[in-house]
Amino acid sequence: MPTSTARSSTAKIQEYCQKAIEIVFIGALFIAPWLFGSAGPTGQFLLTLGWGVAVFAFIVWLVSGDRLVWRGGLEGLGIVVGLAMIGCSAAIHLLFVPESIQSFFAPGMSTWQGLIPADAWPRASTAAGPMANQSFWFASNRLGLNPGGSFQFLINTIIAITTFVMAACLRAPESFLRRIAWSAVVVGLGVSIFGIAQHVGSHDGLAYWTYEIEGGLGFGPFINRNHYPFFMNLCLGLSIGLLLDRLAAMGRHWPTMLFSDSTTSWLLVAIAFMAASIIICVSRGGVISAVLAIMIMVTIHLNLGQAAKFTAIGLAVAVPVTLIMLWVGFEIAESRLTMIAETDRYSSDGRWHLWRVALATVPDFPWFGSGGETFRYWETIYTSSNPRWNSAGMKSIRADNEFLDVLNEYGILGFAGLILALAAVIRTISKSARTTGLAAGACIGLLAVCFHSVVDFGLRVPATGFFATVVAGLLVSLPKTKPHRGSGRSRRGRQRAREFADSGPMETRRETPSEPQPLGREWWIRLGIGVVLGLAVLMVFRIKRGGFDSYRFRKSAEALTEVERYEDAAESMRRAATAVPWDVTSRLDYVRTLQLAIRHSQADASRAVAATKILNQGQLINQQCPLVWQPYAYTVQYGSDQLAPAERLKMLSLARRFHPGEPNVALLVGRGSLNLVGLDAAIPSYRDALKYSPRYASFVVDDLGHNLSTQQVTEQLLPADPETCLKMAEEFAERGMDDLSIASAETAFRQLKAPDQLDRNFEPGQIEFFRSEALKILDKPQEALDAMRQAVNQNPKDVPMRLRLAQMYFEADRLEEATREVRICLQFKPGDGAARRLQEEINRRKSGPSALIGT
Repeated sequence: MPTSTARSSTAKIQEYCQKAIEIVFIGALFIAPWLFGSAGPTGQFLLTLGWGVAVFAFIVWLVSGDRLVWRGGLEGLGIVVGLAMIGCSAAIHLLFVPESIQSFFAPGMSTWQGLIPADAWPRASTAAGPMANQSFWFASNRLGLNPGGSFQFLINTIIAITTFVMAACLRAPESFLRRIAWSAVVVGLGVSIFGIAQHVGSHDGLAYWTYEIEGGLGFGPFINRNHYPFFMNLCLGLSIGLLLDRLAAMGRHWPTMLFSDSTTSWLLVAIAFMAASIIICVSRGGVISAVLAIMIMVTIHLNLGQAAKFTAIGLAVAVPVTLIMLWVGFEIAESRLTMIAETDRYSSDGRWHLWRVALATVPDFPWFGSGGETFRYWETIYTSSNPRWNSAGMKSIRADNEFLDVLNEYGILGFAGLILALAAVIRTISKSARTTGLAAGACIGLLAVCFHSVVDFGLRVPATGFFATVVAGLLVSLPKTKPHRGSGRSRRGRQRAREFADSGPMETRRETPSEPQPLGREWWIRLGIGVVLGLAVLMVFRIKRGGFDSYRFRKSAEALTEVERYEDAAESMRRAATAVPWDVTSRLDYVRTLQLAIRHSQADASRAVAATKILNQGQLINQQCPLVWQPYAYTVQYGSDQLAPAERLKMLSLARRFHPGEPNVALLVGRGSLNLVGLDAAIPSYRDALKYSPRYASFVVDDLGHNLSTQQVTEQLLPADPETCLKMAEEFAERGMDDLSIASAETAFRQLKAPDQLDRNFEPGQIEFFRSEALKILDKPQEALDAMRQAVNQNPKDVPMRLRLAQMYFEADRLEEATREVRICLQFKPGDGAARRLQEEINRRKSGPSALIGT
């Protein structure tokens, strides 16, 4: 009896542990997407907290008595091994290795590391304090260029592996997958309705109608509209799976019960909203991946008996989707989705540039990659000739291809691991697709995620990655054979039989009235595994807690900056950087805050201390990740008194090498070359400054204007951009250099004759607008006026363009036409100050002496 009681209590403990894991997984599914996909520190910390609870429950389950049963089979083992290979590649970047090993496995380290000897940096005090002692994160004698980034990725890989293992060890996986699917229906319906409502009631640059999204457009609670379909396709697939199971249970009576069954009707409503939201978010990859995944599953299941059912389901979903899109006023013809049918348009898509960059670094770091979070730096180093994709305002942190991203940052080992995991998922899908409708739905979601990962990186969003990992773990655990109909039991009886069979080996359920046995070697092994898992949880929790603390200090610094307490803001940002010593970005933000403090400080001593801190941080950043370009600029800006002119030019040239698209650095290199070498050596750098930003035109004219000939301006200085050429023409004219102004305007006019050869896209009417400006500088007022009229006709709702036409009418003393154009401007934009001022000037001229004489 005591043994029986002990086994009973052990069984209860294990049951409670499994329930705890399931509650955490379902809770994460409900909460994670609403916190901006848990992409921020707060969402990641909460998700990690729930994961830690699940792992501790798993540890108790592991050591409480009965042996856990691995239900993932060979496919699940392949996924675990694949993820472990990627994690090992990231872990290798943290190891110190001899130079001989470094030169063999990562020959690019000698090219990109240590370009400036340590003793060549300006001498600075140890004002960086404890941050200078965190030397573990420096990149010397390693196989990667950013060990801190690899460390962050390793932590996320540990979370993914443990989550998958927990999901693959759960008892009754089919029952839990069904609960997950119903949760996905609720969450997917809520998120899709919210996304559509926000799209209609606001613009996609705002999240929750309040928070400005930096660098792009979001959809729903996700800050990137291309990441939204990753999560939603998983919800959509599971919802379709529930619908297929529901129809299968109806048997041959499904045509009469399709709309009479309330559960089926609600599933159709949820699927319609999810599908409509994926279309409305205008993610081309999301739409294509969903369609391909559904078509593949339909092809697998399709037969003559199923054709009518799939047709009815398609119509039952397509009609409400169309009605929803009509209700919100969505027009496919005016969206990005029209580019799906225009394959030649993808040649101008930045993804091709990003993919070329990802492949360019493979020869330098073939085996283990260049390190985590290094692609963002390679993207600026391997410049594109197109300034739209290489400028101060354009920066990509990922390759927009999960496979190339892993190959770039984690090398052949990481890439092989990813391919192995993908092959295991595909094999699981091929085995499970024909078993049950629910399994087919899970296959749809995972297939869509795999397809979409070819053109984006939505799996890096924690909410989606966690969801996909749980679904994959449950799918590999399902039986790979189709259940037989009419097995002699009722449906509920068969379900209970499956759950009983899933509950573990028969031996573990029998009561054996023997004396308690001493703890064996197997139990000690399980205890050791539990201890390792517990230590891993504590380490991961500490790391994520550091990110959350850094976020709190960062928000405090932002609040202090708004009230102009810049020194306090710098101290708060220092604490933020100290909380995450592996994060280069936090150090850069700390330096930016110090620069604000210098700019607004009146005390020379405070400015000198802040400058010293910047120099220290610049050297630390360079040691931690040599690919960052800012430290070289910091050295010139704050340590120039310790550097000779040639050393300053060398530092700036290195900054240009690591970020050729930064116009400010190009301008500074041009000035240094002008002083040390001469005009001919300086012109290319000045040209690059103009190429990436026309706002540097005034500086270029001030530096070079009186030393340039007309031929040098037209053939060497002006870039292939009519807007910049016109800006240069204006600057030359303001300084009385009429010949150079005319030459710049003529260059712009010639460029506009062949706009297809220029590296920019023109908005409607923009070509004629620039042509009008060029003709005006060339003293052809009537032709300029005609060109501006054509520009307005091509884009009648463009208020600045129409206002420019009104100004030209006013200058030509054609007051009636000017009045008409101003009135139209005020109809489009009633509060436009420039239009009202021009209207007042027109009225004053109409009521002047000439008007009085006419009366």
